[in-house]
Amino acid sequence: MIDIHVPASREHNTANASQLVTDLANLRSFEEIAEWDKRATVEVENIRATLRAIESKQQGLFQALEQEKREHEAKSFLVRLFVGRQERMRLLAEQPRLAKEKAQIEGLVDQFEAAIDFTPDSPDDLKELIKECKQRKKELLTEKKAVYAQMASIRVEARQKTVDTIPGKYGKWNRRQIRLEKESALQPHENEKAAIERQIIKLDRVIIWLERFK
Repeated sequence: MIDIHVPASREHNTANASQLVTDLANLRSFEEIAEWDKRATVEVENIRATLRAIESKQQGLFQALEQEKREHEAKSFLVRLFVGRQERMRLLAEQPRLAKEKAQIEGLVDQFEAAIDFTPDSPDDLKELIKECKQRKKELLTEKKAVYAQMASIRVEARQKTVDTIPGKYGKWNRRQIRLEKESALQPHENEKAAIERQIIKLDRVIIWLERFK
């Protein structure tokens, strides 16, 4: 299954996007795929319009903050000292909200465009898509094997260093350091392995979803 996560949004009505996600899971024919692609393409354009509106709001916020700053600086010292700046605080709070909304909606565009690319248009396209997915899975499995080898090498090296330490309590500090260094060295590889495994799981789901159109 091609996953699409529709975020909650104050800037874009996501009802249509959510319906498209539901319909995507239920596609059963190339004709249905063609119709879904058309609807999804229209929704992508609607989302892009929302992104332009957000960018316009962000520009308006910047201008409003500059105006508020000028007006505040034009006031006397005593007025500036005792008058609060609630409007500035409101504008500043709005900036991260809009930035977060924009990032989430850009992600939604990417997800829909990926779904459009991965919905086959014909039996030949389906065959090619499945072939590409299986090839990518094969590459990921090779990458995963290499990561496992690197992790095994780190563990072997740590074990050898531990063997070479002074036995008993006098070697405790050195063994602790070796263990901490081993865990530190393994962590990036653990993250890489987890990322590869997530990609493999996602590809498996896509392959299973595609194969039902055969």
